[in-house]
Amino acid sequence: MYLPRNLKKVIPLLPYYFVQISDHMVVNIHPDELIGAINGSFFQLRDGEKYKISETFRTEVKKRIAHFYLTTEKIKNK
Repeated sequence: MYLPRNLKKVIPLLPYYFVQISDHMVVNIHPDELIGAINGSFFQLRDGEKYKISETFRTEVKKRIAHFYLTTEKIKNK
């Protein structure tokens, strides 16, 4: 979906499962949409497309993934 607005203004209005992955892209990482992250650098969503995660946003993306999913880091800490 295209929104003719600045992402900085839109992101605070979105649910927590929407995360910015680049200067121009926000994705839905809800369990119904996300197939997986590949090497921490790409997402693959249900639509079959792969989306690159910018280095700038990688820390926040990992934080959100950890919130919604069982990660290897969570398993190691148990």
